[in-house]
Amino acid sequence: MRPCSSLAARHRQRVETIQTALRYGAGETSVPEGNYYRSYLAKLEVDKARLAQIRSREQRLQVKRELVPLYRDYLQAALNEPSGHHDEILVTWLIWALDVGEWALSLALCRHALQYRLNSPKGFTRNLPEIIAEEWAEHVLAESDPACWTDALLQLHTWLEPFDMADPVRAKWLSVCAQVIQPEQPDQALAWYERAYALHPKARWKRIITTLRATVEVDHAPQH
Repeated sequence: MRPCSSLAARHRQRVETIQTALRYGAGETSVPEGNYYRSYLAKLEVDKARLAQIRSREQRLQVKRELVPLYRDYLQAALNEPSGHHDEILVTWLIWALDVGEWALSLALCRHALQYRLNSPKGFTRNLPEIIAEEWAEHVLAESDPACWTDALLQLHTWLEPFDMADPVRAKWLSVCAQVIQPEQPDQALAWYERAYALHPKARWKRIITTLRATVEVDHAPQH
């Protein structure tokens, strides 16, 4: 993934991510039921077993990158099909896509999974909205310039807001969103930090709130 080296580049990256995500699922292909799904599900189990045997995170990521084109047609078709049943392949790949930098694909899969209220992948104890919030928060913070993903985060925040999540998970999600938008939207960032602190108090957030509140008050002070 290329870095955002300027405001213009940052804006282009934001727009491209959202537009690409919205293009997923815009075609006419659908997922046939029965053997087609079962064959990909069997492949997924094989690939999971293969990944489980690899100790190196770097090598696991390389294998996932090699797998992307092998699943892309299935995922594109799945996005065009109203989901009346759980799709283990789709919910697994909304996480794996993030791992390998396929942000737009992950965003499109998240939108579909949340729209049809799909379940979590096998092996996870948290619900799917919590998994999405945690995975996106961690991956965005790992970026050299998290602000590149402001628009994607705000879109995802809109989709996640109605869902039930454990307070610590929502608090972490809100704090990450606040951190990313703070340079451009300090008022909204302050509101999200305050909500995060109310849900799950952390001393670090309290310090940020104090500093940010002072900054916002200065910004809104009458000019003489």
